[in-house]
Amino acid sequence: MGIPKTVWLIGGVVLFIVLFWVGYTIIADYGDEVVSGTYALDLNGERSTLVLKGDHTFQQELSRSGHVEHAQGEWGLFGEGHIAFSQQFLTIHGEELSPGGTAYGVVKKRFGILPSICLDPNPGGPTYHKRPFV
Repeated sequence: MGIPKTVWLIGGVVLFIVLFWVGYTIIADYGDEVVSGTYALDLNGERSTLVLKGDHTFQQELSRSGHVEHAQGEWGLFGEGHIAFSQQFLTIHGEELSPGGTAYGVVKKRFGILPSICLDPNPGGPTYHKRPFV
């Protein structure tokens, strides 16, 4: 005597719901802990490293034309995956600032897990990619 088909069916449905819920919570999470970390950008001769700290401060290094610049400032999340940086943020070629001089963009996830920051104009703006093992 085996397990009835209805038990298998109910178990399968429950398992599907649990896996869907777990997957969704990972993919939909754009909180501070997920976004914090080290990002890199290499575009048109500009190389930049951006470190977003959990206390909403950032450190940025930008190298272009043999000149290296450093900046420190603040960052914040708003809306559904949007990010804004204080005026200390070093502008990348192809990036647009708000009328108030704020750099802003959108946090996107590659493969539903690894965040990237696409600076405006979006789509097509310069994109920082998170380094997963730094």
